[in-house]
Amino acid sequence: MLAFELHKFDISGNYKGEQKEPSASDVVTSLKDSELMKDALVSEMYYAFSGLFKINDCARALKYNKNDIEAAANWLVAEKE
Repeated sequence: MLAFELHKFDISGNYKGEQKEPSASDVVTSLKDSELMKDALVSEMYYAFSGLFKINDCARALKYNKNDIEAAANWLVAEKE
C-alpha cells in the first residue's frame, strides 16, 4: 500500500517577512496616463498603434518585454486579439 503526504508550500516568495516585489501590472496600474506618457517608449508605442491599445496596455507590454519595443508590439497584438 502506498502512503501519500500532502505538504503546503508558499510559492509566492513572500515568506519570512520578505517584501514581495511588485509585478509589472502593479507598477503600471498605479501610474496615471499622463505619467506613463512621459516615457518615450510608451508614447511611441501608443502613437504607433494610433491609440488602438490603451496607454496602460502599452506600458505593461514594454515592462513584460524589458523595453524591447518590437517584442512588446508582438505581445500586444497576440494578447489583445
